Amino acid sequence: MLEKLFQSLGFTPSEILTYLTLAELGKAGAALVAKRAALPRSTVYTAFEALLRRGLVSIEHAAEGTLYIANNPQALLRMFEDEKRETEHNLQTKAAAINEILPLLTPYFKRENYSVPKLQFFEGAANVSHMLYEHCRAWQQSIAAYDFTWWGYQDHHFVEAYREWLDFYWAGMLPQERICLLSNRSETERRLRSKVTRRTIKMVPKQYQVSSTVWTLGEYVVTIMTRQKPHYAFQLQDAVFAANQRMTFQLLWSVLKS
Repeated sequence: MLEKLFQSLGFTPSEILTYLTLAELGKAGAALVAKRAALPRSTVYTAFEALLRRGLVSIEHAAEGTLYIANNPQALLRMFEDEKRETEHNLQTKAAAINEILPLLTPYFKRENYSVPKLQFFEGAANVSHMLYEHCRAWQQSIAAYDFTWWGYQDHHFVEAYREWLDFYWAGMLPQERICLLSNRSETERRLRSKVTRRTIKMVPKQYQVSSTVWTLGEYVVTIMTRQKPHYAFQLQDAVFAANQRMTFQLLWSVLKS
């Protein structure tokens, strides 16, 4: 139990064993700790260096050589606060760099020779999430030019994986906008039923299984796979293809019961 808790804080097995052995001994040289822990002395020295950096161990120079002392467990709190400050500083530095980069980089994407590809591929959860936040307002503008409706089918695994983005999008829906999607029979959709305004989900028959997500959004068609890792998505901007997809989903919608 104790070892697992230390691992959750980022300690290696040898660091954990070295620290716990020293805690039992109170004060000891590296040779004794290595013998008691059944670890190579070089491994113990490496572990002590890491523990010293994190403030969990201190050194006493005695006549018989260097002795190591296990610091009070309160040192863990100090370690956490130090790492928290370092993380906050690093984040502030990155944020400042990004704020400087944005105005310098933006002109590159406004040049006449720059165009967004018609077909885009996004791999990994971070890139799929970026696509959702980056492109959702373009999708919204596109459906507003057609029928204000999201058509398609949606795997409930997508809802579970990207619920934060869904909440963000639902909060900014247009007054005329509505969502008409097919999905699997699932506890996820059962809990969501009637909780989102103008969102209607029709369940496919039990013998069928929706294993991916496909939306038709105006002139966009978006496909997302969340049942395997890495997650991935495709976005296609093609008015003719989207129109055919939309008609297909409208036909399915008309024959399926709620």
